[in-house]
Amino acid sequence: MTDRVAIGATLAKIVADTWRRLDAGVPAEAERAARRLLLDCAACAAAGFTETEVDGLARALAAGTGATRGPLGAPVALPARDAALVAGAAVCRDEACEGLARAHGRPGIHAYAALVGALCRADAPLGAVIEAFVAGYEVGGRAGAILRILPGMHVDGTWGAFAASAALSRLAGLPAEAATERLAALACQLPASLFAPLAHGDTVRNLYTGHAAAFALTVADALAAGFTAPLAALEAVGDFTFRVDPTALPDGAAWLVVEAYLKPFAAVRHAHYPAAAAIALSPQVSDRLDAVEEITVATYTEALTYASNRAPQTSIAAQFSLSWASARALVSGDLGPEATRPDALADPLTRRLEARVRLVADEARFPAGHRGARLEITTGGALLSAEVDGVTGDPGHAWTDAALAQKARRYLAPIGDAEAVERVVSALLSGPADTRAAGLLCPALR
Repeated sequence: MTDRVAIGATLAKIVADTWRRLDAGVPAEAERAARRLLLDCAACAAAGFTETEVDGLARALAAGTGATRGPLGAPVALPARDAALVAGAAVCRDEACEGLARAHGRPGIHAYAALVGALCRADAPLGAVIEAFVAGYEVGGRAGAILRILPGMHVDGTWGAFAASAALSRLAGLPAEAATERLAALACQLPASLFAPLAHGDTVRNLYTGHAAAFALTVADALAAGFTAPLAALEAVGDFTFRVDPTALPDGAAWLVVEAYLKPFAAVRHAHYPAAAAIALSPQVSDRLDAVEEITVATYTEALTYASNRAPQTSIAAQFSLSWASARALVSGDLGPEATRPDALADPLTRRLEARVRLVADEARFPAGHRGARLEITTGGALLSAEVDGVTGDPGHAWTDAALAQKARRYLAPIGDAEAVERVVSALLSGPADTRAAGLLCPALR
């Protein structure tokens, strides 16, 4: 039986401790990490808005609202809640966004989407937004570490709502007690997001993050209007949606935002390793891809569990496909957001190569807790191979600011204004704390 009182007390303490630490100031390493995460989220969202369904949802929600600001990359201005919803849908569209390994989820994209919504309503200094983002990451990351989703669920949209809410509470200057009450209100109706859309190649899963962020805004408005919530809801949160593991609570002195990983490729993290191996081999086989007889991907068991989609017919199915990532990376020497767009999905050469991929779990080479992949290609009687046990963003493979800026420029390019792109990149990476954040993340739109 879950220790309900201990869970409620733990979540309340997480908020109180986070507030106390932030009151002492955000340390330089945490600020730098938060800036990088905010830039990556903004860039991923800008790329995501180029997708027809995200663009269409934004336009449908904007009709007749009279809003004046919208998320960076959005085609139209939107009210706060709708801005949060579509920003959340856009940021995860290409599966190129951040994550926190120990939480098995993505607190940053939830905090980002909520803050975008708030900034569409009222501007704030960049320094305050950075601090609020850190608050969301620390609270959400710790909640995710101890609240594990049940089988058949997807992590987005569940405890990530706590990250969104904590970020909004800190931005609003609320004390820890009021921030905790907001978490309790969220806990009364957290959704059980299903993994099923990914298994079937459907994109409704991309709404989960935005739904959580918009819901956090609704709760904030409701409590400000006089609605109330029982703190006991936090004590019961583990009885329904989650399995609780209090022993997984991170050290209270750690800054989880520093542990976040950023992805170099537009695919689920599991697919990064065979993709990196394929990119390494691409120059050797680019002139003889038609002669490839077999491609073997040997990797860790968990990767096969979550990313073994074959012959994907939709973008989201391809983003969760080891075989597609391997084949497409061989063909293009790259795995950016274009890798799962309609033109790529229709490419006959990539299709032929993907059909020749054999997936193998190699627990001897990649035991539990050790990520990596070995790619072997048989072509014209020759055997070529490459092995990867780390990609950019893994421990020991840190991003440089220059590399991150390059990724951001690529993903921000759809906004069509090179000067605006450079302004966003420069301001988020190193701009003054008093820079107005709305102009960066929620520009004025007609």
